[in-house]
Amino acid sequence: MAWASRAPYCWPLLPLAEHDHLPAALGEWELRLRPFVTRHRRESLRMRHFFVPAHRFGYAARRTLIRAADTPVGSALTKTLVN
Repeated sequence: MAWASRAPYCWPLLPLAEHDHLPAALGEWELRLRPFVTRHRRESLRMRHFFVPAHRFGYAARRTLIRAADTPVGSALTKTLVN
């Protein structure tokens, strides 16, 4: 089941097929899913200031970055950085 490590959204089906006991299957599913949930929660806390700026400077910086990315030069730079 090597593909299961790359597709966490398929995990709820796997433990239920392997176990006849629902609590055991749910416990295994939670153990497999916990690292992904922990990572995404940590990232959301780290990035929350970009989506909800705490002060005017953060709001202005976010707005400037979004506008700059919409220019031809900014678009090319964004594509270079993302890829």
